[in-house]
Amino acid sequence: MRFFELQTPRHLLDKLGREYDRLSASANVDNIFNFYVTAYHIKDYLIESGAMQKKDAEDLFSDKDPELWFCRDLANMAKHLSLKGTARNPRDEQTVPMARIVAGGLNESAMNEVPFNGGLQWMLRYPDGRSANVVDHAYNVVKRLVDEFAARGIA
Repeated sequence: MRFFELQTPRHLLDKLGREYDRLSASANVDNIFNFYVTAYHIKDYLIESGAMQKKDAEDLFSDKDPELWFCRDLANMAKHLSLKGTARNPRDEQTVPMARIVAGGLNESAMNEVPFNGGLQWMLRYPDGRSANVVDHAYNVVKRLVDEFAARGIA
C-alpha cells in the first residue's frame, strides 16, 4: 500500500525538492528535520519500487558517497535521538556531522565559520572540523540524487 500520492521514488524526490525550497526559504529545525528524513527515505522507495537493488540503494547512502552518507546519519539521529551503528558499520556522534546553529557575532563561533555579524546560520560541523552551511549541503544532496536518477533512468 502506498502513502497518498507518494507512490514512486520520483514522487519522493519531488517532495525532497519541495522540502529544499522550504529549507532554503527558512532554515529552521522543522525544515532541516523534514529535509533529511525525506532524503534518506528515498532509499526505501528505490528498493520497494524495484528501481534499484537493495545493495545498490544501500551503497548509494554509504561512505562511498559522503553527501548521502551524512544525510543518512543525520536522518537517523533526528528520528531516533541517537545514532546506533552495526558491527559492519559502526557509527556514533563522533563520526558524523552535527547540525547546529551558530551565530555571526564576535566569540560566538569559530573564526571564519560564518560572516561576522552575519546572523544565525545552521551549519554542519564535520568530524574533521570542517563546516558547511546546511542549505548548501541540502542543495548538494538534491543535485546528487537528481543526477543519480537521471543516470539510472529512474522516472
